[in-house]
Amino acid sequence: MSIRNLIRTTVLKTNSIFPFNFLNRIPYHIALKVFILIFSSYSEIKSIYLRHGMSKKNWVPAISDIDITVIIDGHLSFEEEFNLLKLLWDKFDRLKKIFPMLGEVDILNEKEIEKWSAFTIRGYETSKWKLLYGKEVIKSNYVNEANILAIDSLNFALTNYLEYFLPKFYSEDSSGYLIQKELTRLAFKILRYADVPFDESRNKAANKMELLSTVIKGLELSIDKLNYTEFSETVNPVSLEKIITRDSDLKYIPHINGLSKYQDKIESFIISYTIDFIILKDDLSPADMIVLLDAIRNSFKSEPRKPVILPFKIFEYMLRIYNPFFYSQLHDQRKVLSGKDSFNKITQPDFCFYRKTLADDVGNIFLLQRNKSLIQDKTVRQFIGNEFKSIVNRTLFLKLYLGKAILEPMFNDSLDECRKNYPGQIQKMDFILNNCKSLDGENLSKDAFMLLRTLTGDIYNSLVSSEVPVN
Repeated sequence: MSIRNLIRTTVLKTNSIFPFNFLNRIPYHIALKVFILIFSSYSEIKSIYLRHGMSKKNWVPAISDIDITVIIDGHLSFEEEFNLLKLLWDKFDRLKKIFPMLGEVDILNEKEIEKWSAFTIRGYETSKWKLLYGKEVIKSNYVNEANILAIDSLNFALTNYLEYFLPKFYSEDSSGYLIQKELTRLAFKILRYADVPFDESRNKAANKMELLSTVIKGLELSIDKLNYTEFSETVNPVSLEKIITRDSDLKYIPHINGLSKYQDKIESFIISYTIDFIILKDDLSPADMIVLLDAIRNSFKSEPRKPVILPFKIFEYMLRIYNPFFYSQLHDQRKVLSGKDSFNKITQPDFCFYRKTLADDVGNIFLLQRNKSLIQDKTVRQFIGNEFKSIVNRTLFLKLYLGKAILEPMFNDSLDECRKNYPGQIQKMDFILNNCKSLDGENLSKDAFMLLRTLTGDIYNSLVSSEVPVN
């Protein structure tokens, strides 16, 4: 066990004991004060906000992080902003070595925050942020309608399940105690956003499989309560008629021999370009569910890709509401490795959910232009190789919808439209990708930042002036 994990374990085991229930919180408050002291010295920084974790009463030392949003001047030139970001991220790296509890730092400018706050549960929660320094600039533009809020909350719960809970479930970390605590905390968070009760004290000794089973059942309950049919639109201009389902291009085929004796408990195992699904049968007993989840986890230990585990009800919600572009992807190309093709039971998503998925990406797009990995020389090549193309494409797709009212459900069709309408920006992206290895780190970072900043500015201007619906 690493020294850091040993310290975290000690803190967690003493959090409820006096005087450690007080003392364990002191380093967090010191870290916050030092962060404010250093970052507030830059005149370009207008405000610093605390969000999530420490902004809530039930934060837990050694599990909760310090998540911060920094608001910068909205009138900086490209060069001024780039140089500022380099300074800020270098300072943050040094602070992080001393205070590892510093978590996510998001950077937005004064103009963007108004539009950023109009989308997803993150926009809704800006009203709960705590101002630590500077002037109050937050005025949430989130449309607080009950059903929209319920969908956004459930979507956020599902995002946490897909991006945080499942990777930890599959992990083979030697710190089993810490993983169990982190999974318990994630289960609490997921079910809180899903509006399903979770007794953390009763589940504190639950193992990975038991916690995953609890989360799955909770997400199903949340979907049952949600009336998303109200959002259906009479006219659905999205056409998938020209798409031919094929599986010949799928190069990654996982080995599933370890699941052969559990076929009666699995409805379907479907693989696609980028994501794989194991769809569980609905009538599993709690004991059968635990055994099956353990078998899945062990079967995929050595596989580079881990499947998303979910029953049909969550699978259907994920493809119709959460991100209908997954539906388009599976419609275009999938392979059923075992069981029946559960995809065929799903009704085609309504246009409004394609539109909502695009619009909800505003929050990510505004933040990613200032991502630490993009700005720093030491990480920019990895960022360009792994994420840059996807980010630029998503930004162009949103720009295409806001500026031209064009929304294509298929990736290649969207890309063709972008090449026709925005050839210069596509060429710039291709130049950066093709010269990723030859350009020096700083110039590579500058070029990528300039392209993303320009595109984000276009998105902002379209949100201000566009007449196409975005929610």
